[in-house]
Amino acid sequence: DVYKRQVKKGKVINEHGVVIGEHDGAALYTLGERHGFRIENSSASEVPHYIVAVHADRNVITVSVDKEKAKRESVRLVDMSWVNGEPERIEAEAQARYRETPVKIHYEKGEIRFSDKHLAPPGQSLVIYEGNRLIGGGVVDVS
Repeated sequence: DVYKRQVKKGKVINEHGVVIGEHDGAALYTLGERHGFRIENSSASEVPHYIVAVHADRNVITVSVDKEKAKRESVRLVDMSWVNGEPERIEAEAQARYRETPVKIHYEKGEIRFSDKHLAPPGQSLVIYEGNRLIGGGVVDVS
């Protein structure tokens, strides 16, 4: 009951702001997802659409057929933890998902800059390595 009162159906829009479908509640989705929402136009629904923005305050998600648009050049981390204290800056590798290949990053004062754009959704944990050694991590900031 509480869940049904808190999470409401909302609009799926394309990159031009046109409503093209419906979802079950913006808070349930994350960047890069391509399932769980409905596209109304049958020909458009045959092409994969990826979430490129979540507007929880308006209960709207934005989708694109180009998954690259969900990727970011940099992210800010919060709730960070370090094995041997926070470095001022470091060149390292980071990994957001269990099976993904770590990507090269530059870390400085809570900000991660990826060598190539990377999918790192807000709220996702990001783990930082030097080679095979875990040195720290944090949570991708929502803002």
